[in-house]
Amino acid sequence: MMLPKSIAAICKPKDDSPITVALAYDGDDAFRAAKEVYLDVMRRLTDQFEFREFWWRFDMLAERALFERTVGLAAEADIVFCCPSNPQVLPRPVQDWLCHWLTRRTQPDGALVILLPLVAGTTPSQTLVERDLRETARVSGLACFVNYYLSGHMLHLPARTFELSNYVGEDLDAVRVVQRGAGVDHWGLNE
Repeated sequence: MMLPKSIAAICKPKDDSPITVALAYDGDDAFRAAKEVYLDVMRRLTDQFEFREFWWRFDMLAERALFERTVGLAAEADIVFCCPSNPQVLPRPVQDWLCHWLTRRTQPDGALVILLPLVAGTTPSQTLVERDLRETARVSGLACFVNYYLSGHMLHLPARTFELSNYVGEDLDAVRVVQRGAGVDHWGLNE
């Protein structure tokens, strides 16, 4: 597997700086999906890397004072998650947030992780949001990873039953991407 330059750069510690992750999500299902992916990556890589994360609900991006702060943090982040609950359209404040932090971005490397909802029993297909975000990442020089999370029925399950196995995606095996970028072939005997 050939890794994009941006992922390889993210995974190599920069002057002992932590890997900064900005996570924006819309709703409980999206939050759980983002949290599960992020925590899985972090759990497997905390021996090699330190992480610093920032979380925002989409509705927080409509508040002007918070908007500016989130734009600044996302612009400096190594990895940005965008986790909508509607795969067809992003709310206007989220669109504005994406445009603002991308234009202020000073780092040449980074990644955009898109987690999209998938209704149980359906097959993933590219939506306008996915297409637009992939193109935005490409034009901005960011690596882009898309995965899907099951939505709807998860609302009534205990927190620990929402496992990574609920994800079906063509792009994102985040731990393996980070692992290879870090030059580690395997983690251990039970891998």
